[in-house]
Amino acid sequence: AHLQQPEQTREPPPPLEPPPPPNSQDEENDNQPPIVTTTLSRHVSVVYEDLFGRRRGLIKALVDEPDKLFDVCDPNRENLALYARPDGTWHTDPARGGGTR
Repeated sequence: AHLQQPEQTREPPPPLEPPPPPNSQDEENDNQPPIVTTTLSRHVSVVYEDLFGRRRGLIKALVDEPDKLFDVCDPNRENLALYARPDGTWHTDPARGGGTR
């Protein structure tokens, strides 16, 4: 014999609420500066400028100054790499890290 259990209705759990903002009187938070949106956008700007400058340096070496790049590429130097600087200049040096042997 199969016994049927009465259908139980459950109320959904209450929605999660975000944690309250830190209390300005907390001792732990007194030494930490508040996180401000302008600080984050300044960091993004710094990273963007660095990347953009390095990109400009690589393009300059490969497109604008290929003869100069060819002159500094010494076939006797192993694992030579092209590096671009944030100011848009470039240089060659031995590759950092691992490489092919």
